[in-house]
Amino acid sequence: AGRLRSAVAPDDCVARWGGEEFAVLLRNVATESDLAERAESLRRVVTATPIGKLRLTVSIGAALGSPTATLDSLLDLADSCLYAAKHDGRNRVSLRPSVEPGLPIAGDEPEAVGVARALAFAAGLREGIPEEHADRVAGLAVMIAEQMRLPRQTVLRCRLAGWLHDVGKLAVPEQILTKPGPLDDPEWEIMRTHPVVGEGVVRRIPILTEAGAGVRHHHERYSGGGYPDGLAGTEIPLEARIVAAADAYAAMTTDRPYSAARTPERAAAELVASSGSHLDPDVVAALVCVLGLDGLAADRAA
Repeated sequence: AGRLRSAVAPDDCVARWGGEEFAVLLRNVATESDLAERAESLRRVVTATPIGKLRLTVSIGAALGSPTATLDSLLDLADSCLYAAKHDGRNRVSLRPSVEPGLPIAGDEPEAVGVARALAFAAGLREGIPEEHADRVAGLAVMIAEQMRLPRQTVLRCRLAGWLHDVGKLAVPEQILTKPGPLDDPEWEIMRTHPVVGEGVVRRIPILTEAGAGVRHHHERYSGGGYPDGLAGTEIPLEARIVAAADAYAAMTTDRPYSAARTPERAAAELVASSGSHLDPDVVAALVCVLGLDGLAADRAA
């Protein structure tokens, strides 16, 4: 900590971030070249002098801020760069994120995945839909996140939220879940509680808590007016925007009691048509791209 403090300006910030991690916020860094130079100076000051016989090393992941970047996205990107620095041999600086998909957070992925699958299975049984729906939403969410080159933590949050997005339906009465026709207003009021209930379930399980925001907000609308909180645009957590598009496509291409399955081409065209209103345009573009339907969807939408 002392060595890091000695290498930053008075108005920069050095913070303890974990058992073996520090976070450093640097002002007046305009380019990636500036950032790489500043980060390398931190690495050198930490490693320059042994402590007794102990020679120190430090791996650094660095991300350049921008006016549109959120704190969460910067942290995810910096952490993915840190993983890349460790993977490439340690004791170095990386400004490029790891490209390995599906990596676990703190070794918790197998247990988290197993619990998420079990909850999704239970919710699917209650609603009378196949387990494959949640699995498909999770798979599509991962494909979208990887197409958007998001950090590994975000990819995992998308995967978990994809499985868990409907877990709150466990608290919705069966006669509403399985009703073959349209819901009336009081029934819709009950149905709209499932994202909040689902978040409450997820937040109570420590290894799943990262998925809470994606579960709560997957029925928000990009243009506003969704539920439960009426968020709009980038106010909606990115993983929720991704799960919303994945869920919409999976639902449209599956036979339901109240609707026949659409073709992939028709579903992709409808996604494009709802881009900017119901769904995030960047997320839709990524989804139709990974489906190989981007050109056809654009033609249909036109």
